[in-house]
Amino acid sequence: MNLENVKPLGDRILVRLEDSTKKIGSIYIPETESERQKTRGEVIALGKDATDLTRGDKVVFKKYAGTHHEIDGVKYVWLRETDIDAKLI
Repeated sequence: MNLENVKPLGDRILVRLEDSTKKIGSIYIPETESERQKTRGEVIALGKDATDLTRGDKVVFKKYAGTHHEIDGVKYVWLRETDIDAKLI
């Protein structure tokens, strides 16, 4: 699927999830409880009513917000603009 042709409606935003698995050498480091409560990602596409963000912005949102999808092995989430807690600068 070509994400260049995806246009979210209204205030919907498509976000590519960051990989939250941490690894040092061959050892995987488990997330702490506070890290599990928030998720990060990069804005891929925005609806016309999403006013505070632009494509490429890094954002933080609650883990259980939105609708999660996996496309070609990459994890994405559809969010409303109000689901996003912060823009990382």
